[in-house]
Amino acid sequence: HQNTNIARIICIFTLPRQLYINIDFEGTVQQHFQDLSAWVEEGISPPGGTSHSVENGQVVVRSSASDRKEIQPVVNLAISSEEKAQVAVGETVAFKVHAEVPPGAGKVVHLEWDPIGKGEYQKQDFGKVTSNVEVTIVHTYDTPGTYLPVVRVASHRSGDTETAFGLVFNLGRARVIAKE
Repeated sequence: HQNTNIARIICIFTLPRQLYINIDFEGTVQQHFQDLSAWVEEGISPPGGTSHSVENGQVVVRSSASDRKEIQPVVNLAISSEEKAQVAVGETVAFKVHAEVPPGAGKVVHLEWDPIGKGEYQKQDFGKVTSNVEVTIVHTYDTPGTYLPVVRVASHRSGDTETAFGLVFNLGRARVIAKE
């Protein structure tokens, strides 16, 4: 679980204007300590480690939560099954959000999204608290430009929607180019 500590350090030293594109790993660390305590005190094994590979110097993680393992939700934000799209100004864009929590790691409890990519998240209803969430969000871009919409999802081991303790976050990102 060294990677969690490294990621937290990266998050701490990121410029404040960039914090919205990173995630807070405090809840991840809290959950890892709870898992460690359960393992030591009760003999309950923690979730398996993250499956990944290194390709051309880049860490590549598995695309499904059941293959990736660990405790962090897998989040995808897509426009017509792609992570990028070119649209006309004034055109309504439908974004598909898919969030999946690894087996035994909890349920999705929060879903927020920022259609512009400026860190101004809006809470989104996603229905029932479950380990696998799919929702469609629509947005219209009225000004030409390149936008980096992002969805932020949090999971919690027991599915508690009221606590801030032990929330495990991840992001899904896309790119939209709006042209006249």
